[in-house]
Amino acid sequence: MRTRVRRDRVSSRGRTRHLIRVRLKFRNLMVASRLLTHRRLRAPCRRLLPTSALEKGLPMNAKVLLCADEESARHPELIGLREENLLEQPWLAVRTTAREARDLAAKSASIEEIWVVSCPDVEPINLAAAVKRDNPRRRVSMLCSQPSGSLHSRTKAAGIDETMTHQVLVERYAARKRQVRALASGSRDSKRETGPCAAPHTGSVSPKPVVSPGEKRATLITVVSGSGGAGKSAVSAVAAATLASAGIKTLLLDCDFQFGDMRELLGAKRAYGVDEVLSGAVPLSDLPRDEQGLCLIAAPRRLEQSETIVHELPALLDSAMAHFDAIVANTGANWGEQHAVLLERSSRALFLVDQRASSLRACKHAVELCARCGIAASPFLFVANRCSKRSLFSSIDVSCAMQGAHAAELKDGGVEVEQALGTGLAYDLLSSRNAFAQSVRELMGEVVGEAAGSLASSEESEAPSRGLFSFRRARREGVLP
Repeated sequence: MRTRVRRDRVSSRGRTRHLIRVRLKFRNLMVASRLLTHRRLRAPCRRLLPTSALEKGLPMNAKVLLCADEESARHPELIGLREENLLEQPWLAVRTTAREARDLAAKSASIEEIWVVSCPDVEPINLAAAVKRDNPRRRVSMLCSQPSGSLHSRTKAAGIDETMTHQVLVERYAARKRQVRALASGSRDSKRETGPCAAPHTGSVSPKPVVSPGEKRATLITVVSGSGGAGKSAVSAVAAATLASAGIKTLLLDCDFQFGDMRELLGAKRAYGVDEVLSGAVPLSDLPRDEQGLCLIAAPRRLEQSETIVHELPALLDSAMAHFDAIVANTGANWGEQHAVLLERSSRALFLVDQRASSLRACKHAVELCARCGIAASPFLFVANRCSKRSLFSSIDVSCAMQGAHAAELKDGGVEVEQALGTGLAYDLLSSRNAFAQSVRELMGEVVGEAAGSLASSEESEAPSRGLFSFRRARREGVLP
């Protein structure tokens, strides 16, 4: 009896110990599961991306390396690439950290270009500078949503090739995509293509068609100001006449769709309006030219058509850039969508400031707007207009007000400028050796660069100097309407 009771006690103790061991194992398993879950939640962002995108290695035909944060890689619409799948592009390698991007750039010899959009662990400019330093032969571009003069200086000092806006990124992406499609379909299919692939939608501004690297692109010079009365129309007319007289195939585009008066300033009352060109009434190749070869697309004759024309301006610019060597675009005082379209595509944007303090304040206000819209400030050239010995502002004053940015000067031409342009005698103003016309010629030599020599030669071959009385004589002869 005692032996049986003792055996029962031993067996009960064994069961208790067994239950304790089971409970301990269960608790350890629960703790381990919690730790594993915690580690998964705190894993790097790259673990959230599809495994095929990060563990399959570099795509065989990858030509471009894109460094972006995990959220932008999963949702490309955040960077303007709407309805695109970055991870499925065979020519694109996506990396989400600086270390991965630099390692891949060092290992892969097929990478031709690197786009730095964003980086969660390193400043984008530092990453762009690092990959450029690792291989100076590769082209490195950095996305900049809010360009500024200081950032432009830092990127140049770091050796970065360029800063891109969202619009430029979309165009580069579409161009690469088109090239890959052409190669995949074969040379025969590529010849049948009727046009480039459309760039993804980026917002209210219509994206422009992608231009192949070998296609000719005109120099677009946009003349803007923060307020009215700064002299945009006069500068645009004389600048276009200067380029045309130098033998440059030039188009003067009046984008002051409400109150543009380029017809009167150039004496071309029969010039076609932008509404007529967009309607297909006349092709760009058949636009009438004056004696110097200058073409003019004037503002619409009906003011109410100005709002509908804005949406078709990008397509018009793209077509015109393939037909001309230089395009001078005049703008109005009221800033609108056409200003953003022009400034995004401009090779040079002339910001005019006259001798009023309000004009300088308005210019700074307009530049701040461009920064908020993500428009690069590198093409901007600030110009002090109507400068003389007694003027209030000089180019140095404008440069200091714009935080050290380069500024140029246009001399005050006096009443002669108003009389010449009022009678449509812009070319006579050039030949009169007027101070304003001469300073515009020098400014165009700085802007167009390579054509500076032709501008100088055209100046030597100008007609003899004409004075103020020649314009008064033109009035008496009935030139003024």
